[in-house]
Amino acid sequence: MRPLTDNERKLLLWGGGAIAAMILISRKVDTLQPRRDTEEPTNDDISMLTQMLLTETDFAHSKDEMAQIVWVALNRMASHNASAREVVLAGNWCHVPECVDRFNRMRSHPRFEDAKSFVQSVQSDYQNRKYYAFIHPAGMPGTTTFGGCSRSDLVPADTIAGRRCIPKWSVGTPVIGKAMFADARHVQGKA
Repeated sequence: MRPLTDNERKLLLWGGGAIAAMILISRKVDTLQPRRDTEEPTNDDISMLTQMLLTETDFAHSKDEMAQIVWVALNRMASHNASAREVVLAGNWCHVPECVDRFNRMRSHPRFEDAKSFVQSVQSDYQNRKYYAFIHPAGMPGTTTFGGCSRSDLVPADTIAGRRCIPKWSVGTPVIGKAMFADARHVQGKA
């Protein structure tokens, strides 16, 4: 059998990458089976959760807020039988290039080990308030000059960060620190 040419290798890599991307895009986390609540996060889960926490807070927000952010990911992992990697890298979180770049840099964050220790303590030291989603209103767009929102999935609302365009599910949800949190009923539009 002869070795592959450079062009054949490139075609194989691109074709394989395209197939892998189609599989990942077509897979919906919501179709996964429930995970046992007793299943402990793996080392990879802890690293992914730590990077997520650092990306969202720089490990500089209140501990209660940071704990609930970790709980959101743990709750999604449990309800979808998913790893932290599947939850954190899903299309509904950190899907713009700037966020992905920031997320990827967090392994070398000077407080990575402190944040990792915190993440490991969340399950034993902080109550799970059963939140399923969160937003930081300061990171959401402001309203248009006419007071509306440029995206149909967002609504104008007064938040702790001023008037912002936020997801419909987050209107009127509890605020902890600098974040707004919602349970599954709010996210699914049943609240």
